[in-house]
Amino acid sequence: MAIIYHNYLLALGPKSDIKSLGEFLAKPEETVAYLSCELFKIYCPKGPRSQRLRDFGNCGSFSGSTTPWDITIGIDQIRRIKDDDFGTTLLKQCAESEAEIEYNDDDSSILFFTFKSAYSVPDEGFKKLSKQYSKVEFIIYGDSESGEDIRARIKKGKWKKDHDL
Repeated sequence: MAIIYHNYLLALGPKSDIKSLGEFLAKPEETVAYLSCELFKIYCPKGPRSQRLRDFGNCGSFSGSTTPWDITIGIDQIRRIKDDDFGTTLLKQCAESEAEIEYNDDDSSILFFTFKSAYSVPDEGFKKLSKQYSKVEFIIYGDSESGEDIRARIKKGKWKKDHDL
């Protein structure tokens, strides 16, 4: 049986890049093929779930058949997400901090995305994505049913573990 990871991705950068990234992530089949790098199993829904922010990222038990594929853009939308789990709470707090410090000008935006994968966080896929969107900084949190978690920042393909998230 696969160890399931719940992945949380925060992306901060220019509005045009964040909009483009959001449009890309809204196509699960393309995103899965891209992020998996043929190394990782990523659970692919037919499309993004309902944008009801009270359900954002909530997948119930890891063994459940529900696969979150949730995307929201903008700090105002992120603030409206109901904090149901540690990953959502953690990345909401990161979004608040980052938005206040670095991304508070009119040309910047922020995106929050969550999905499930098997065996590992798709770190190679995240590195590849950060190379494609080189002006965007990615903050990653992944937790597994085994209790392991991963916290990192990625920019221009450089992966840096960050336990201070």
